[in-house]
Amino acid sequence: MGAIDVGIIGGTPVEANSGINRTWICKDNPANDDGIINKVTAKTAAGITNLIIGIFYNTGGTNFSTRSYKSVGSINGTVTFDVNLDIKAGDYIGFSNEDGSLGIALTGYSGTWRDTSGTLYIPCTDHTFVSNSSSYGIYLYGTGKTLSVGSPVPRLIAAGIL
Repeated sequence: MGAIDVGIIGGTPVEANSGINRTWICKDNPANDDGIINKVTAKTAAGITNLIIGIFYNTGGTNFSTRSYKSVGSINGTVTFDVNLDIKAGDYIGFSNEDGSLGIALTGYSGTWRDTSGTLYIPCTDHTFVSNSSSYGIYLYGTGKTLSVGSPVPRLIAAGIL
């Protein structure tokens, strides 16, 4: 089994993707393979309430659906947590939150897609997002393992069950 990563971790957050009831998707570093994401690290610029991590896939244009997600709760600072999220090559990592700020870098990245309606869109199906902030990068990073085709054992190992 190989390693999978998605998103970015970067340095010290200098700004924040903030807002009440918004959903954001990181354009940088889409998943490099199919498998399971079992660790996610998030850096906050200020605490976050009701953080939900999602794996998104593009359904055309700026429309996305969630492949998998996990509610994490409230966090503050740099936090790494266990997850069990299905992911496929080309998928993106994103988040929703009720209030607070996830850290970002202002330059050097590809930007984000976001929803501005005031509704949490994890989960979602074929939802339209807006391309935003062409140089921003969200400090949200997932790692995991690829799975061999046809065997449930690697999936259980990647999920930490075996």
